[in-house]
Amino acid sequence: MREIRAQITEATEGKVRGYAAVFNTWSLPITERGRTFRERFAPGALKPEGNVSLWWMHDHKDPLANTRSGTLAISEDEKGIAFEADLGDGQRAAEIRDLVKRGVVSQMSIGFVVEADTWEGASSRTVTRARLHEVSLVENAAYGAATFAEVRGKKEPAMGLKENRARVAELRAEYEGASEDRQLEILTQIEETEAAIRAAKDSFETSVKATVKNNNPQSGSVRISAPPRDEVREWFRGGWREQRTIGLAITGGTANMGANAVVPQLSGEFVKALDQESVMRQLCTVETRGVDTDVSVINARMTASLIGEGAAYSDQDFTTTKVQFTSYKSGVKTDVTEEALEDTVWDVATNVVQEHARAHSRLWEGYFATGTGSSQPRGVFHSGTGYNGDVTYTAGAAPTIDKVIDLFYKLNPAYLPGASWLMNQALWGVIVKSGVASNKLIMNGENGNILKDGAVALFMGKPVYVSEFAPTAYTATTRSVLFGDFKRGYRIIDRTTINFTVDDVSQRSSGIIRYSSRMRCDAKPVDTSAIVALRSA
Repeated sequence: MREIRAQITEATEGKVRGYAAVFNTWSLPITERGRTFRERFAPGALKPEGNVSLWWMHDHKDPLANTRSGTLAISEDEKGIAFEADLGDGQRAAEIRDLVKRGVVSQMSIGFVVEADTWEGASSRTVTRARLHEVSLVENAAYGAATFAEVRGKKEPAMGLKENRARVAELRAEYEGASEDRQLEILTQIEETEAAIRAAKDSFETSVKATVKNNNPQSGSVRISAPPRDEVREWFRGGWREQRTIGLAITGGTANMGANAVVPQLSGEFVKALDQESVMRQLCTVETRGVDTDVSVINARMTASLIGEGAAYSDQDFTTTKVQFTSYKSGVKTDVTEEALEDTVWDVATNVVQEHARAHSRLWEGYFATGTGSSQPRGVFHSGTGYNGDVTYTAGAAPTIDKVIDLFYKLNPAYLPGASWLMNQALWGVIVKSGVASNKLIMNGENGNILKDGAVALFMGKPVYVSEFAPTAYTATTRSVLFGDFKRGYRIIDRTTINFTVDDVSQRSSGIIRYSSRMRCDAKPVDTSAIVALRSA
């Protein structure tokens, strides 16, 4: 159970409403089972389950409303999980409304069960999927001053236009010497303050339009504001509403960024481009972990034997090998002029996102194929990986189709149901020609009619995948063709997320918007029995 700071507003007709949870807002430190961390909810993460109740101070014996009776309404918008409760007309309801109105009880807490989350290190968690079953009115919540509780008609006076502009200047002056985390906070505060400035200007312009229209009814509409700007470009320049750093889950699927229609378009392009460039991410097991990880793999299995009645059981043990995953980091930055974003007719924003994803994906794909394991991931083709079965062919000559068929039967049958082929596209062409020449072309699907997941053909009934990063040389000890169940044999562990950041402050004096992205990852073979290799002798 977590306490989530909420906005509560007294409504008419005896109702209390506000926000039970706010998306993308960090909590104050939470200690759970001896571990201290902060937490936030991704947009769309909380899903109501069954009958959701509104309780007083988390006391299930003191229910105030629930969805089953229709007295509690739960909804979701771009900000978070909103609620509206009809407390009725009794004395207890009047007392609660009075406490809310006076700000004595002005926060919310929720009860939920986490189904999926991601970690940034060991101290920051983002909940990506959870079941919501209870909300409570509380006096103090875990999210501190992240949001504020309010009662209608008693809001704090807003800062004026002059004060807001002065605040923006102070934040920009602080930016240069601040830490990375503080810089992200500053960027968010600048955006919020600039949004208040824009709102004040819009309000002024609206009042001027109304005045002009009232004074000159024949004049029709009056245009005061500038022409509307392209929404995608505005977002990419740093004008999105909530945050400057976009966390994109990279284990597949579409990143859920809430109701803002522009953000999903760009984040979706990032994930799509990353997946399109990576054959290994399609074939292998991909996990997201927030810390260094040790994976234990069984390398010697137990055996059983028949025993007589009353005979002693035989002692059997299995042994394991520990595979340690750390993380290696890649980073890319791009500087774009304001003129390019404003004047270019083609979509600069989306293209920059795509190119960042391709740059990361191609770098890591090369390591996933042939990385040495020294200050980089260990590649699936690397000669130092001790697979349990290799088929050899003469060095200096291309492998024949007979050798490839032999490789098929080298794999332990337990791994055959999920097995695939992996090789360089040039070598696949050599094998196809060898099969045609010897009348042993045992494959189908080359016309694309029955293929799936990016395979180029089916050979011996198993999909063939090609990678430009797979080896092409036929030199001694080079592994050129792999066959097996890659999901069981090779693992990619991402360190939480790809971070994509827009910085329109540090280079502003030069009219430059800086876009940067980074990701951290490691990968290694984990089950050496799951893959067999064709290797030159």
